[in-house]
Amino acid sequence: MDSAYVVNDELQKNILYADVVSNMDREKYFKTYIIKYFTLLSHSMNSKEAETDNWFRYRDNTSSSDRDAEIYRKMQKNIIENKKPVLYGLLKESDYEMGFESKAEKYFNELYRKYETTADTILQNIYLENLDKNTHVLKEIIFIIAELPKSRRKNLAYIAIAGLSNESDEVKDLSIRCFEAWNEKKYLSVLKNHVFCSGRLEKYKEEVIQSLETDGE
Repeated sequence: MDSAYVVNDELQKNILYADVVSNMDREKYFKTYIIKYFTLLSHSMNSKEAETDNWFRYRDNTSSSDRDAEIYRKMQKNIIENKKPVLYGLLKESDYEMGFESKAEKYFNELYRKYETTADTILQNIYLENLDKNTHVLKEIIFIIAELPKSRRKNLAYIAIAGLSNESDEVKDLSIRCFEAWNEKKYLSVLKNHVFCSGRLEKYKEEVIQSLETDGE
């Protein structure tokens, strides 16, 4: 891609990605992004000729599908870099309380409404970065995914599955609770194939298995 298209870091931070990424009309969001991009670029360079030249050089050297993909990747990267520290901070500060939405859960749901699967990617990244570091953060993440409706579990179910093998018995316990809350028979094999050293956890697992076999969806 022609390097003339690349925006400097300060400009890139000011592009309004949120208005674009949730728009399912690819052609429309592409045009919206380009208008915002060149408005900022023209202010930076103070040159209408340079603005027009950059656009045509970029357009002529990149296919439409490639442009769309590249724009999406840049938008997603920017969202993750800006939103992940905020969610991570809230996860560290939150204390789950049954029946109440924590600040972290509320913020994550807001991110999902705006950015959909990019919000899942942010939560996944935080989970992976804290596997061996912060049990509290892992627990808060599992609390959040346990409350997810069926339509939103696909990208995050592996967190509960992996949690069954975590060193912390608390994380293991919460992971079992996830499957209990989801009440889906398709996770029966996951539970049946896992054996816990803790008698308490093994007993709890068997109770959940029995419940899923009887009343699971």
